[in-house]
Amino acid sequence: DDWAFSARTPSPLVRSAARGWPALMVDGSCAHDVVFAGLCAHCGEALPAQSSSSSMPRRGAPRTIGAGGGGNGGSGSGEEEGAPGTKRLRPGFLTASLDLQVSKSALDTLAEDERQRRVRARRLVVVLDIDHTLLVATPHWQAGATTLKGVRGREYYVKFRPHLQDFLKCAAELSDLYLYTHGAAHYAEAVVRGIDPQGALFGRPPRLFTRDNTPPGLKHIEEIFPSDTSQVVIVDDRDEMWSQNVRTAHLIKVSPFLFFPLRDARADVSLEGCAARWQPPMGPAGSEEVASDRQLPAVAEILRRLHRGTFGGDSGSRGGIGAYPPEGGVPFVSDVLPALRRETLHGCVVAFTGVGVVAPTHPLAWWCEQLGAAVQGELSAQVTHLVAARRDTGKCAEARRRLAEGPRGLHIVHPGWVLRAMATWRRPCEVDFAMPPEGPVPDFCGSAWSLPRRPPPQAATAVASAAAVVPARGAAAEDEWDEWIDEVVVGAGLGKCAPVA
Repeated sequence: DDWAFSARTPSPLVRSAARGWPALMVDGSCAHDVVFAGLCAHCGEALPAQSSSSSMPRRGAPRTIGAGGGGNGGSGSGEEEGAPGTKRLRPGFLTASLDLQVSKSALDTLAEDERQRRVRARRLVVVLDIDHTLLVATPHWQAGATTLKGVRGREYYVKFRPHLQDFLKCAAELSDLYLYTHGAAHYAEAVVRGIDPQGALFGRPPRLFTRDNTPPGLKHIEEIFPSDTSQVVIVDDRDEMWSQNVRTAHLIKVSPFLFFPLRDARADVSLEGCAARWQPPMGPAGSEEVASDRQLPAVAEILRRLHRGTFGGDSGSRGGIGAYPPEGGVPFVSDVLPALRRETLHGCVVAFTGVGVVAPTHPLAWWCEQLGAAVQGELSAQVTHLVAARRDTGKCAEARRRLAEGPRGLHIVHPGWVLRAMATWRRPCEVDFAMPPEGPVPDFCGSAWSLPRRPPPQAATAVASAAAVVPARGAAAEDEWDEWIDEVVVGAGLGKCAPVA
């Protein structure tokens, strides 16, 4: 067995836990804190435990086992009304194995020890998705694919996202890395062997969560961190796979990585699927999109900013963003991350046209607000950006008329402007994402990474306020962003990354 804990020789963690934690006395059954492979680590009583995803609950809570019976879906509190015995949960931050289960009190003790260790070491936790975030897979070999070897001679064909290894090395300097995918375990394990053969990034056994050891449906951060998420950052291309709280406070959403020529079903879902739904017929597609994909270097920059906002700029300073915990220490990621993300479009007032009814839950509108913009339903005098998917609407005609009368600080951009802002946490250059008055319509989703590089001039100025006129963010700011990435991943001592080309 690959797991760190052995049924025949319990690990030091299990042995010390069995000695050091007091038993919770419950009449009629064992109520000790630690169960391993269905056996109490203290008294040896056999306790049935869940061992397959087929018996896992479909909603919300981490799996638990009771002293009086098999696995049940818990509420995360460690107790369930009317159930006999003590409920126990997997400490996912220590192991992905379902064999180890501990009581709520023991779990809290372990979680606090881990939190203090990370704070002392100034480390975040980064939970990474696999498919369309780090790579894209295809069922049959195609040009450009890398072959990964699985068990029993099985082969998997994938294309790694540009800058993957450099990004992982950079992220590992700042954080503890975990993988969480809805893919099968044998596939995910082959991926881990391909990207981390020595176990230097994800550990050995790997910190890997798959459909085989997590419940179906939405992803749940409690699968890994049942009680403490204070330093957790999630990187995923599918924001709708997480709860509203996680999307708001913990998630860095990335653009999906699509490489192979056959249409990928991923293009039709999530925020990108929403944008593609309103895509008019396009002109000839560009050929530089994949080669120029800079999503992972952009995430490296965001992680650097999050780390600095949480722990401060040097080892002697405290974090500078977000509310401090009541007992002192460093701010929570759930405070720092939304604050940094809102800086992206701070001062922008956005209206939409050609994208259907824009309710607060509309993906484009929701993400604009998460990025710090104000969203209005009408094209008022305060609107600075009209995000247009069509050119034949009344709003678009009115915006063109205003622009013809003279500069008014109004920009007509297509939805790709929102996608680029979401992927980089930097306000994109409006010129690059302008909706042309005539001619071919740009590819809303594909244009984000196929933009030309420019010679670097000066930095752009920050936006002042929501009521102010927002100047165009030009080529200078785009090149400042490129230089910032180079500085973050090379100059900051986070490991050398390949040039962003």
